[in-house]
Amino acid sequence: MRRIFLWVWPLLVLAGCGPADPHEARFQGTWQHIVENNLTNAKDDSTITISADHDRFRISEKIGNSESIEVFDGQTLYTKTVFQPVDSSEGESMPPTSRAQPMTATQTGSRRFWSSTYTSGHADAGGLVAGQDTLLYKISEHRLDGDLSEQQWVDAKTGILLKSISAIYSSQVQSLVRQETWECRSINYAGPPETDFQKP
Repeated sequence: MRRIFLWVWPLLVLAGCGPADPHEARFQGTWQHIVENNLTNAKDDSTITISADHDRFRISEKIGNSESIEVFDGQTLYTKTVFQPVDSSEGESMPPTSRAQPMTATQTGSRRFWSSTYTSGHADAGGLVAGQDTLLYKISEHRLDGDLSEQQWVDAKTGILLKSISAIYSSQVQSLVRQETWECRSINYAGPPETDFQKP
């Protein structure tokens, strides 16, 4: 599975205030993830489904004809990738790959994009995202070679990251070179079933 990272630079926080700790939330949700590279004219678009219950989570990502699943049950990270043929004429698909790795909750932190938020200071009203009221945080950093910026729409109650748009502007080429967008399409805070955290 592609690693799911939000920027972790030492950015200057321009706006924000404090909703709840997103690590404590129980939810099921679906996000669209788009990465655009203007230097290579490449665009990646994937759909990611999340089930989370405190330390435990299940991440399912569909890219093209493959689906990657990661399940963390609190002690072990299970990874499975399933390949499907593009059409029936290609015959059988590749066999799935899987592995299991002992891991702590802290070590899985980089995978929890929904809790990678900057929520200190003052926040603006962000409107509705996936039917939830949000707070809008704006983050920026100026460097000699360009500017980095990010906007985050955070659930005002749970602290879950529902939408973000991050961009890299290069002063060398005088152009936006990369933009990454996460946007929640649906979310349910009723809590996921226990079967979501079983080995895939």
